[in-house]
Amino acid sequence: MKFALLALVIYLSYEAVTDVSTNPKIVYDCDCVTTYEKVYEGSFQNKNQYMQNPYVNCSDSVTRFATASVTINDTIKMHFEDFNSSAFEIPLMDYHFKVGDPVRIVVKHYGCGIPKMLNPEVYKLK
Repeated sequence: MKFALLALVIYLSYEAVTDVSTNPKIVYDCDCVTTYEKVYEGSFQNKNQYMQNPYVNCSDSVTRFATASVTINDTIKMHFEDFNSSAFEIPLMDYHFKVGDPVRIVVKHYGCGIPKMLNPEVYKLK
């Protein structure tokens, strides 16, 4: 009995501290209707940005990636095909920014899976 209780406590503790930043293969259960925004603001450093994109398990039994949309400086919208993978690139260099130009990236995601910036040194965050 003590072993079973200890195993349950360890399992619950593991579930509480595990997040997408340490394990991108985790599948989170989501409603996949509600989206949230993760906003990154900084200045362009002449490099592209890379994001880790976790899986989410929607209530309709469909597994998809967490990112719902990506917008750069409130005007440039990326196509779904660009971020439909476990990692994707935000091609900032394609948009002819100058070094030091302000950049605002808005990543809309399903609430239970939060995309992670893999190379934050690429642009100076505010």
